[in-house]
Amino acid sequence: MGIGSQFVQSDDGRAKKEYEYTMATPEYVSWHVMSTKQGIRETHTSLVFTGRPFLSAVDVAERRNLIYNFKSLLRRDPKGRLIAGLYFKVNSSRPTITMFYMENNNRVDVKLNIVRNFKETDEIRNCEEQMGLKKGSLIQKLNTIGRSINDLEFVSQVVNLEEKISSISAEN
Repeated sequence: MGIGSQFVQSDDGRAKKEYEYTMATPEYVSWHVMSTKQGIRETHTSLVFTGRPFLSAVDVAERRNLIYNFKSLLRRDPKGRLIAGLYFKVNSSRPTITMFYMENNNRVDVKLNIVRNFKETDEIRNCEEQMGLKKGSLIQKLNTIGRSINDLEFVSQVVNLEEKISSISAEN
């Protein structure tokens, strides 16, 4: 592999996340993530295609997230600290979304079963507000996620592609 850089993305006492980026080829960056939570260390590597011009941060995040089986929608403060958001795994046998937001300077985590049609709750409204989303848009996003994750053919394709990409990454 080529030239790279490594840094700690977050370390809040509950979990530590370290990133390492390396130029794998002129068109791909290898992104290696090391997560430590409750003394358990997990790692994974993704390839990020950089062979096209940079259009916007959203465009890059969307391309990277197309296949990656861990999805997140987050809001950070100017120093990079998480404020609110949600995350989930596509390949989970019991699909759940973890949604979080701040309340009285404490992080509130809410686990939601992924269903086709979510019902609006105070927690969803609090998260939506802290994420800076328009009223009603978070429930729309959750319902889209619910329909997608309950499409077993779609989930199977995403998991298979992620496995192939991981296999290719490990070989290079």
